[in-house]
Amino acid sequence: IYRSAVTAKAIGRVFHLCAGPEGAIRLVDLVREARDLASSDGHPLPPLRFVRRRTFRLAVRVLGMVTWGRTRRVLRALPHLLAYLDTRQTFDIAQTTAFFCPQ
Repeated sequence: IYRSAVTAKAIGRVFHLCAGPEGAIRLVDLVREARDLASSDGHPLPPLRFVRRRTFRLAVRVLGMVTWGRTRRVLRALPHLLAYLDTRQTFDIAQTTAFFCPQ
């Protein structure tokens, strides 16, 4: 992101600024890193509680029926986001890598 902001030739171009399949971080590692960072800043953190995906989806559906307003809209949209996240997301970064790190 920094390189795209300070490189004049990058102006007006669109880049896939992601790690790519080889450098992607696992979710459990990302959670650990985020918690380590937050706790190092002195933020108290509750213990993690893992919930089965099926249980979470059911809770979202039920809560979407008994809430109102913005909360209801968010909960009703959440299944679409979860379905998207269930798919394997990969991005081809070959052109971005070639632009910023030419061999």
